[in-house]
Amino acid sequence: NLKNVIGILKCTEIFIQKPSYMLTRSQTYSGYKHHNTVKVIITVSSSGAITILLFQGHGGRVSSKELTLKSGLLNIVREGDIYLVDRGFRGQKMFAAKGANLLIPAFTKGKKHLGAEVTLSRKLSQARSHVERAMKRLKVFRIFQTVLPTSFVKKSGDIVMCTIDKALIVSAAVICSCPCSRSRSLLKLQDY
Repeated sequence: NLKNVIGILKCTEIFIQKPSYMLTRSQTYSGYKHHNTVKVIITVSSSGAITILLFQGHGGRVSSKELTLKSGLLNIVREGDIYLVDRGFRGQKMFAAKGANLLIPAFTKGKKHLGAEVTLSRKLSQARSHVERAMKRLKVFRIFQTVLPTSFVKKSGDIVMCTIDKALIVSAAVICSCPCSRSRSLLKLQDY
């Protein structure tokens, strides 16, 4: 039942400069983006709000499963929670251990019969399009359209959050408080 969905999880990558240290360079190199990146998990709630669940970005090489473990996301997942994810997201067992479920669209390419599984997959994909719109709104901010310096990723001393984390939080807050974007992109899962 899509009415019980807590949110849609999405991993996204932000370009950073090539780090000078080889180990850091290899940890941040994303084979998918062919660039050095940091990766974060973002959700779009059923009300259409962007919620950043991970406040410490990790290198672009990290898998969605490893990122879920490192991010602390599982600490806020409760029994009965349902999250929509894309086909590439790994970690179903971790969520199941917490009593939560991941809804993943099935691979429907080439299937001729429109069974219940295919119909549900299409509805899930349509609902997931809202998170793609939210990601576009987030990446409109100029800070995310450039290659960020590695100093934006570093934390020093007693600083709790790095600059990229702060930029993500502020950008998401601006998007969520803007009535024009909220009214156009309100996520209505009950319609699916």
